[in-house]
Amino acid sequence: MKDIGVNAQFFSVLMDDERIKGSDGAFEGTIAITSFTPTEKFITKFKQKYNEEADMGSDTAYDAAMLLAKAMKGTGSTDVDILKDYLNDLETYDGASGHLTFDGKGGVTKTPSFKIVKNGKLVDLE
Repeated sequence: MKDIGVNAQFFSVLMDDERIKGSDGAFEGTIAITSFTPTEKFITKFKQKYNEEADMGSDTAYDAAMLLAKAMKGTGSTDVDILKDYLNDLETYDGASGHLTFDGKGGVTKTPSFKIVKNGKLVDLE
């Protein structure tokens, strides 16, 4: 779009370093609205352990595994109905992907983050 002279603000919901690198500058200035927000602690520990960057969603997958382990430990059970009830009783959880809020019906949300591609990097939108 930029190559043909379109001068508009671009938005994205899926943006990561690989996409930015592969775009040859086309994403510069794009605003990304995302819930993929791993904590700095998770990013650092992942890099130290695996010697590579965490993929998009790895923090969320980690939290899902930790929540399931917490439910099994907390209930002493692997019965899916018991685990479901335990997880539905949670109100909040602070994990690798940030602060999660549970609605009691199986839904989990967190506040989205707004980022912008600046100088080829995804940074917080100010």
